[in-house]
Amino acid sequence: MKKVTLSELTLREKIGQTAALRSNFLSKVENVDEYMKNNPYGILWTFGNIKMDFVNMAEENADDAALNADIYNRARNKHFSTLMKVPFLGAMDAERGCGSTFPYFSVTTSNTGIGSVGDSQAAYDHGKYIASEVKACGVKWLWSPVCDNPSPFCSVSLTRGFSDKPEVITEMTNAYVKGIQAAGVAATLKHFPGADRDEYRDSHFSDYLIRQNLDEWYERQGCVFQAGIDAGVESIMVGHLAFPAADDTKMNGKYLPATLSRKIVTELLKEKMGFKGIVITDAVGMRGLTAMFTNSEDFYAALYNAGNDVILGPNHIDFIDIVEKAVLDGKIPVERIDDACQKVLDLKEKLGLFDEDYEPLTLEERARIKNDAVEMCRKYAPRSISWMSRTNNLVPVKREDIKKVQFVYIGYNQPVLDAVEKHLKPEFEKRGATVSICDQVKNEAHMKEIAENNDLILYIAHIAPHQPYGMGGFILEKATQFINILAYGEEKSICISTGSPFIYNDWFPAAKNFLNLYCICPEYFEALVAGIYGECELTGTCSFNADPLAPRL
Repeated sequence: MKKVTLSELTLREKIGQTAALRSNFLSKVENVDEYMKNNPYGILWTFGNIKMDFVNMAEENADDAALNADIYNRARNKHFSTLMKVPFLGAMDAERGCGSTFPYFSVTTSNTGIGSVGDSQAAYDHGKYIASEVKACGVKWLWSPVCDNPSPFCSVSLTRGFSDKPEVITEMTNAYVKGIQAAGVAATLKHFPGADRDEYRDSHFSDYLIRQNLDEWYERQGCVFQAGIDAGVESIMVGHLAFPAADDTKMNGKYLPATLSRKIVTELLKEKMGFKGIVITDAVGMRGLTAMFTNSEDFYAALYNAGNDVILGPNHIDFIDIVEKAVLDGKIPVERIDDACQKVLDLKEKLGLFDEDYEPLTLEERARIKNDAVEMCRKYAPRSISWMSRTNNLVPVKREDIKKVQFVYIGYNQPVLDAVEKHLKPEFEKRGATVSICDQVKNEAHMKEIAENNDLILYIAHIAPHQPYGMGGFILEKATQFINILAYGEEKSICISTGSPFIYNDWFPAAKNFLNLYCICPEYFEALVAGIYGECELTGTCSFNADPLAPRL
């Protein structure tokens, strides 16, 4: 297909190029082909992991699975392109791997797990393998990596950052971007202008502020984005967070989110920092943004006029109608649409969409790509898992001494408990142990019974982004059980975080043995148990200061 020019496109077709349609949004449409013919979107958001459960939500809903497969088979084969002048650009979030949406691919560790390796090659390798997997699914635009320098109190950021040290974030970010783009996929830095060092709120639900001045912001966060821009990243995602030092404009008594700010998107990012690539919004359904407007036409006009080139996940089924009317009403200059559309067309050309057909992979090809990712995880898992405390001689354990093992899961996320049973339990059973699992220490007597009847106790605690929703932590009976945890059997206990790097300091300060695992990947469970038995060394160093109240930039 020959690359089209702006003059060959109608206004509706140009608008469509500047929006990323959620794939599951099409479930609301009775006739998908007819809808796409009349609403010529240019970008398809491969969507599945709504609950951030690190599993394919389609596994819980066969209809969604069938819909996703049908849409993406048609997209890869350019089915929709017979209805439109410009081929789709498939795009997705895959911070932990393609397996978050497509179950036959892999799930890798978190950015915090990568940062704990202390080697930028790990970041490069993860970026390249994840990009190779998403490319195999017909996706060529990856909304990664997260390069925020987050507050330890912000639950939505837990495990998503590489480090709390700007120089480490920069090194890991640039290596990750190089890995993605070496695989022929466009990378994205997010979420500009970054994170506040003290903010605890989540823009999915509420306001979010960066309170630092411009110099402080640049020292801890702006420098990371500038390095990524200088290194040639293809796109940057803007977050729904206010930055009064850059724009103190207020609307309805609240500071303007960055996505609505021309001073931040255009004057700071594009002009002062020199970014020439595509600026995409974060998902525009988040409450931290939508609470600012009641009129949809004014809402989308403000996003475009701020300088955003692509609108991520518009919630209105008549989005193109709304934006077309805003342009015709003079609320959005047609030049703004043209500029954004041209950037998308240029990226599609760079990624080969005008001269390449996507063909479904064979099962053998899928298996080979997944195997590469598995081997990468096995390589880095022992170098990532980090001892936070190791103050007795329990580890390494001896097989002949460990006959009965008790897991105590502390968390709210069923897929994590499922992964513990499916992947962690068999690792102990291979070594001759019998494993029991519970998800609550009921009282002191129960704790004493666990200690008396087992040779080894593993406490597996999980807090991660949106796990649970709201503020990250334990409440009610999940919290009160800590009164009894380790009251008995401390000498035979190992405590593990599969998510937040701060659980040790917040909930287990008396633990003699504590490990940060950072993820629930099968290969990391393998390495964990091998390390416990002394079959390998676990050498990771947590890339965050474990004390959330320690001085920080």
